Amino acid sequence: MSDLHATERIIGGLIVVGVASLLSWNHSQGGDPGLFGMALTGVMVLGGVWAGLGLIELIFGPPNDRQLGTPETPDRPAS
Repeated sequence: MSDLHATERIIGGLIVVGVASLLSWNHSQGGDPGLFGMALTGVMVLGGVWAGLGLIELIFGPPNDRQLGTPETPDRPAS
């Protein structure tokens, strides 16, 4: 993945966290958030993990950088 993909992952994760937190706050204004609030909390955690993975990838590069190139072909004898 390129830096663009890592940046998209970070932004996407932050958007997921923001939307889920707004929905959770809105739902909890009526009283006990219940199961829906717990599900939204899980979505916020997953969005944070998603953004964190994008940040790690942006800093350290893709985990399997060596496999992105073309495989080397063995030398063939000249004809």
